[in-house]
Amino acid sequence: MTKEEHVRHLLEDPVYAIMGNEELCLGRSNMDVAKELIAAGVTIIQYREKHKKWRAKYEEAKAIAQLCHDHDVTFIMNDSTDLAIACGADGIHVGQDDAPAQIVRQLAGPDVFIGVSTNTVDEMKQALADGADYVGFGPMFPTQSKKDADEVVTPEAEEYALKF
Repeated sequence: MTKEEHVRHLLEDPVYAIMGNEELCLGRSNMDVAKELIAAGVTIIQYREKHKKWRAKYEEAKAIAQLCHDHDVTFIMNDSTDLAIACGADGIHVGQDDAPAQIVRQLAGPDVFIGVSTNTVDEMKQALADGADYVGFGPMFPTQSKKDADEVVTPEAEEYALKF
């Protein structure tokens, strides 16, 4: 698929699976989880493995990216532009402490789509100004699934985001 097709895919099916951290996968590997997600009809998968070394993540992400491509599933790499390029990811999702979308675009080129995690109106505006193709916005509810999660978004920020 082209970048435009992946972005359209994201717009038509804006809920996607974020997978990683095998310690939380009840004994299953990330590859097993990816296969189960695809079998369940998930069409967008983000790989967010924080607890493995680069080479292990590369081997795993490369295999999962190929699996996704074989099933017309969009594959997004979290945080790591170099891993995204190396494994052939369709997209890269970065946070506020990662490289800005503008730098990611310079490194990854025009064919990879870029998402940015945001929590405020200013972060959304900056991400879009930097060339992000989409923004992740939240959290909408309190969470314990991410230790460094931001505070729940303000009603003002939620209202602004919903205008899109």
